[in-house]
Amino acid sequence: MAVVRDPRELVGWLLFLVCAGIFVAAGVRDGDPLMTTGSVVFLAGCVLFLWSYPRR
Repeated sequence: MAVVRDPRELVGWLLFLVCAGIFVAAGVRDGDPLMTTGSVVFLAGCVLFLWSYPRR
Protein backbone atom coordinates (compact mmCIF):
# COMPACT_ATOMS: atom_id res chain seq x y z
CA MET A 1 0.00 0.00 0.00
CA ALA A 2 1.38 3.40 -1.00
CA VAL A 3 1.96 6.06 1.64
CA VAL A 4 0.09 9.29 0.95
CA ARG A 5 2.21 12.28 1.90
CA ASP A 6 1.40 15.94 2.13
CA PRO A 7 2.84 17.88 -0.86
CA ARG A 8 4.00 20.57 1.57
CA GLU A 9 6.48 18.06 2.95
CA LEU A 10 8.13 17.80 -0.47
CA VAL A 11 8.24 21.58 -0.80
CA GLY A 12 9.89 21.79 2.61
CA TRP A 13 12.59 19.30 1.60
CA LEU A 14 13.20 21.17 -1.66
CA LEU A 15 13.68 24.38 0.33
CA PHE A 16 16.18 22.53 2.54
CA LEU A 17 18.06 21.55 -0.65
CA VAL A 18 18.14 25.18 -1.79
CA CYS A 19 19.43 26.30 1.62
CA ALA A 20 22.10 23.59 1.62
CA GLY A 21 23.25 24.71 -1.82
CA ILE A 22 23.49 28.31 -0.64
CA PHE A 23 25.50 27.24 2.43
CA VAL A 24 27.88 25.20 0.24
CA ALA A 25 28.39 28.21 -2.03
CA ALA A 26 29.01 30.51 0.95
CA GLY A 27 31.53 28.08 2.45
CA VAL A 28 33.40 27.78 -0.84
CA ARG A 29 33.34 31.54 -1.36
CA ASP A 30 34.71 32.19 2.13
CA GLY A 31 37.25 29.39 1.86
CA ASP A 32 35.92 27.80 5.05
CA PRO A 33 36.49 24.02 4.87
CA LEU A 34 34.42 23.28 8.00
CA MET A 35 31.35 25.13 6.70
CA THR A 36 31.75 23.60 3.26
CA THR A 37 32.06 20.07 4.65
CA GLY A 38 29.11 20.50 6.99
CA SER A 39 26.99 21.92 4.21
CA VAL A 40 27.83 19.06 1.85
CA VAL A 41 26.92 16.54 4.55
CA PHE A 42 23.63 18.38 5.17
CA LEU A 43 22.93 18.42 1.42
CA ALA A 44 23.62 14.67 1.20
CA GLY A 45 21.23 14.04 4.10
CA CYS A 46 18.48 16.00 2.36
CA VAL A 47 19.04 14.05 -0.86
CA LEU A 48 18.81 10.76 1.04
CA PHE A 49 15.51 11.77 2.61
CA LEU A 50 14.14 12.81 -0.78
CA TRP A 51 15.35 9.58 -2.35
CA SER A 52 12.89 7.69 -0.16
CA TYR A 53 10.04 10.01 -1.14
CA PRO A 54 7.39 8.06 -3.09
CA ARG A 55 7.37 8.68 -6.82
CA ARG A 56 4.23 8.80 -8.91
